[in-house]
Amino acid sequence: MRLKKIKRVLIIVTMVFATMLLGGCSNTDDEDVKIKDLDFTVLKESEIPKDIMELIEQKKSQEFKVTKTSEPYTYIIVGYGKQNTGGYSIQVEELYLGEKAVYVDTELLGPSKDEAVKDEVSYPYIVIKLEQREEPIVFE
Repeated sequence: MRLKKIKRVLIIVTMVFATMLLGGCSNTDDEDVKIKDLDFTVLKESEIPKDIMELIEQKKSQEFKVTKTSEPYTYIIVGYGKQNTGGYSIQVEELYLGEKAVYVDTELLGPSKDEAVKDEVSYPYIVIKLEQREEPIVFE
């Protein structure tokens, strides 16, 4: 009789443990699934619409990340604030459509050590243009 109780307890413990283990394998976090990379254009200063340029001028002294939709495009604008020298560039690491949103990741690249840089303040920013999107934009 005692052996049967021990077996039952072991079976129950094993089932509980297996359920917990298998439950931990499911994808229950908030990560979004990438559907596809999106086509985009990085605008030259001369291509930036006037209203976006005004927005950049207002915000450029601090880091900022904003979006603006103006048919037929969505603009993603990222500024890295005041830098003590020139020679900075910004790289788009990722820009893709997920199931829940459009995700964008940019990186500020400093001047290389062998590059001659102007010893004057700069305000690096990037303006990314893509076809108009209804999904929210998430900055990573």
